[in-house]
Amino acid sequence: MNYHRLFKVIVFLVAVNLLLAFSTLILTAQPPVTLTGILGYEVEDPQGFSGESRSLYSVSDEAGNRIELTIAPEVLGAAGGHFAVYGKRVQISLSDVGVRDGQAVVTALTPLNDSRWFTADPTGDEHWDNLLCKFSAGGSTPPAREFIIDLMDQAVSGMGNYWATMGRGGSTFSHTTTQWKTMPANITISSGHDPILNACLTLHGINPAGAYQVNTFYNANFGSARGGWNFLGEDKRFTWMPDWAYYGNGIYTGYSILAHEMGHAYGMPHGNNSDGDADPYDNPWDLMSGPSLMTGYQDGATYDYYLAKPMNNYYANQLSLIQNSDVFTYAGVTQEIILDNVGLAGTPNYFSATIPLAGGKLYSIETRMQSKGGYQAGFKALDNNQPLNGVLIYQIDPARTEQAWLVLGTTDATSGNAESILTVGESFTDSATNVTVTVLAETANGFRISIGNPASLPFTQTSPAYNSTVETVFPTFEWDVREGATQYTLLVVSKTEGVIFKYSATVASATACAAICSFTPSDAAWKIKTGVKYQWSVKAKDASALVLASSPKWPLYFQALPTVITLNTPAENATVSGVTNFSWNDDPRVTHWTLTLKNRLGVIKFKQPYADADICNGTTCTVALDLTAFKKGAYTWRVKAKHTHVIGKKNSPLRPMKIQPVVSAELPGFRAP
Repeated sequence: MNYHRLFKVIVFLVAVNLLLAFSTLILTAQPPVTLTGILGYEVEDPQGFSGESRSLYSVSDEAGNRIELTIAPEVLGAAGGHFAVYGKRVQISLSDVGVRDGQAVVTALTPLNDSRWFTADPTGDEHWDNLLCKFSAGGSTPPAREFIIDLMDQAVSGMGNYWATMGRGGSTFSHTTTQWKTMPANITISSGHDPILNACLTLHGINPAGAYQVNTFYNANFGSARGGWNFLGEDKRFTWMPDWAYYGNGIYTGYSILAHEMGHAYGMPHGNNSDGDADPYDNPWDLMSGPSLMTGYQDGATYDYYLAKPMNNYYANQLSLIQNSDVFTYAGVTQEIILDNVGLAGTPNYFSATIPLAGGKLYSIETRMQSKGGYQAGFKALDNNQPLNGVLIYQIDPARTEQAWLVLGTTDATSGNAESILTVGESFTDSATNVTVTVLAETANGFRISIGNPASLPFTQTSPAYNSTVETVFPTFEWDVREGATQYTLLVVSKTEGVIFKYSATVASATACAAICSFTPSDAAWKIKTGVKYQWSVKAKDASALVLASSPKWPLYFQALPTVITLNTPAENATVSGVTNFSWNDDPRVTHWTLTLKNRLGVIKFKQPYADADICNGTTCTVALDLTAFKKGAYTWRVKAKHTHVIGKKNSPLRPMKIQPVVSAELPGFRAP
């Protein structure tokens, strides 16, 4: 079949139908038409981001023929959703009802390959041309060209830094910014989108029929802002920025809004909260929902400006800004993971977690740590203007125009305060799948969460904290009460150098538990090795010793002996004789000390163990040693620390000294040999 000719026929039929007198027009007796092409996409954002937006799809062929399409959400969802088809070669079926609002109606849509026609990932060598276009009449006074350059180059908020940060450092973002030029007189504010865009391109020497990647700026407060990509024989990616979108009221909103429109140009649809209205601009956490809603105000050196914020992690993953290897997929087994914040260039853990749902839907889980600053601090919470750190949950539905809805953002008010984000100790349960997400602890760069069935979720441990270092021999282990449990078994296990160190103790809940359960092991079986990694966990059991639930295995390090033993006297290289006090600092982790003296050949001349209680006062340990019988010469001394419940020892440094025997006063006529 000659698809180029078919495209021209369809375009002709659409044009003919537009001449008919009905708002919804029908091509009678026309069978459904099937054709293939590249699916393009652009979005119109109304002035001030107030009201409904328009998502515009089109299909194009290599010869430059293009048909605008109406694709119902259910048709898009049946094809796998927006990201399954956008920018790909697709096969579409057009309805015999002809056109709707000037667009051909799609009844079926199938992607024909897995890869997009273009590189959606805004990393690598990305070059944008910034075109500055004035109307000959009716426009406002535009800002200086330097302001547009600043939109791209500003160190904190410019698009170069923003997309490099969102791309985890992979962008070599560059741009060329033109001078302001005036478009022909026949191009007016009411000329329409395509004529104005083509005039702006031509004005700056870019062929509208060729390839381009442009941000276009206009000096008029008119119409919608836009961003999109189409394929008309060449890649065409653009943003459309009326002056309200980047310059107005003394506050320069262009950073956040330009990032939003460039997001559309890279293929991202809108996000939303979960209030169910038609407004997609009411989730302040997501660049692709509310680009300037509650955006953090910054005071720049030259301009005052609003800061962009990250897009939701699901969209970022679809554009390869977050790699698949950084996304955890829940497979039905209760599990703990660590999610790091989106401001990091990389992670040894995960950036996102997904929970598959029925009908191709899923939950996407991510963290935000506004306390880290940067783009994460791109808006201020509605309730107290304080930074919020926590876990965001999105429901992703491919059959929606805005696929990502903020689950806890059920109203505009709650979408921007602490109710929209899970903090430590809080949970979300999906009743349909009976899966619960619980925030267990905040880490240095994110949060540790559990995902699983509530009945099998581990109960929460309290102390020692996750991955902590304990500087005591007898730590107290604490955990939450598990309903129905009458006893608990504590396990502390380490495997180092092929040797397993294991401690197990079972305690009755009546003895160990009140508001929480606690147990401090101190029996003869409690033997730990200092400086190595352990894991501790608890099993909750019923009266018949049946395990009701198991806690996770938390990493733990014991520093059960002093890391440094400070020697006091004798001082280094001191000369001593007779009864000499050897002293050093005491440590509560030591039950026994051994004092050792060696001569210059390394031969032990004195070695004696002491109980800490016999020679120490809690601050200093002292041993008085009579050196009268020792030969004159160079010696070294040290002490060794041990604890009866600790495997291993700790030696102090060797300290040099000299022994000078006591010499009696000489008798007359007598000379010492």
